[in-house]
Amino acid sequence: MTAPTNTKLATHIVALNYFSVLFIIAGISLSYYLTGSSIKMFVYFSIWVYLVPPLLAKMIILLFGKPTGVVSTESSTHTLWWILFQLQLIFNRFPILEEALRVIPGIYAMWLNLWGAKVNPFSFWAPGVTVMDRYHLNIGKGVILGTECMLSAHALIKKDNGDMFLIVDQVTIEPDALIGVRSILSPGCHIHSTQIVAAQKLLKPYTEIKDSKKTMLKDIDYK
Repeated sequence: MTAPTNTKLATHIVALNYFSVLFIIAGISLSYYLTGSSIKMFVYFSIWVYLVPPLLAKMIILLFGKPTGVVSTESSTHTLWWILFQLQLIFNRFPILEEALRVIPGIYAMWLNLWGAKVNPFSFWAPGVTVMDRYHLNIGKGVILGTECMLSAHALIKKDNGDMFLIVDQVTIEPDALIGVRSILSPGCHIHSTQIVAAQKLLKPYTEIKDSKKTMLKDIDYK
């Protein structure tokens, strides 16, 4: 019997988990150092939190490209995805940060585009929508995203032999589509214009919905 492989996370992968707390500490320290005023400190910290991560991500993507495909967790593509994931993790730990941006229509879309996404400002984000990979989104005009739905452009697969693989690819939602409450869209999903994803529906990677029919754009070997 062949021993399972790829079952352990590399040390540098685990170490990157400390980025969020170090990033927050650095932001607070820098804001305090620059000003003694609590209001100015809040402004500086907000700039640090909202602008530094997407600008760093944009720079990394310009240099190395967007991680895409079905790859081993030991690959350079996985490492690239993990670095970008850590830059975004603070917003998933503290969802209120994104909800604050969604209060003013269009601002949230502009911020997502700063990450490298293509999001039309005339789209509606209901409370509690979770986004996992902000640079891998293509959201058209008039799209409605229901309460607590999830857009995840990545998924981890553990095969029968113990090997772990990463799937990472763009989530595309064309104009006037409706994504139901608590539904989940996986990497590579493509929802065509005016289509509806039912509430609490889980779409596997590379699922396409067109003309009210569901098909698979790519077959993934889960065994």
